[in-house]
Amino acid sequence: MFSIRSAINTLGFLNKSYKDIVITTDKVEALARSQREIFDELKRGAERLSDKIDRIERERTKAEAELLAKIAGLEARLNALSEQALHVVAKDVARETMERLYRGEMRAELPSPNASND
Repeated sequence: MFSIRSAINTLGFLNKSYKDIVITTDKVEALARSQREIFDELKRGAERLSDKIDRIERERTKAEAELLAKIAGLEARLNALSEQALHVVAKDVARETMERLYRGEMRAELPSPNASND
């Protein structure tokens, strides 16, 4: 038969089971909130790192462009200096040749008008 003691025991078991379910549900919900917070924090950290990487890449690109511009400027200056040096050498050689011709150390040899340019 059904006794009051049996009913009390069953109600006690149900009460304990309900409390366990509530406690377990609370723990699961707390764990889920904690996981969401962790994932949100990880997402924010990843976004910060992505922003930092983008900033570093922009700085690197800017520095590279500045260096390429400096290199181009230096190449232009080097070409100009090389051309100036070539003109100075050609001028010195021409002057020296003219001085030697004037002093008679060299004989001016002009090509013959009848000579063919083979």
